[in-house]
Amino acid sequence: MLVEIAVKLFQQDRLTLGQAAAFAGLTQFEMQRVLAARQIPLHYGAEDLEHDLATAKKRLGR
Repeated sequence: MLVEIAVKLFQQDRLTLGQAAAFAGLTQFEMQRVLAARQIPLHYGAEDLEHDLATAKKRLGR
């Protein structure tokens, strides 16, 4: 049920991919597979890129 809600909120641009994945209890890769299976395009903009870069830097200790 959480996956269904996450997909719907993602489609409505109310959640990012990362937020939708976390909400559904999935990894981002798993969420991407769910979306791909339903032929739902990813919304990946500048804000998402900045967030991903910040997360990567934190994990690398930079």
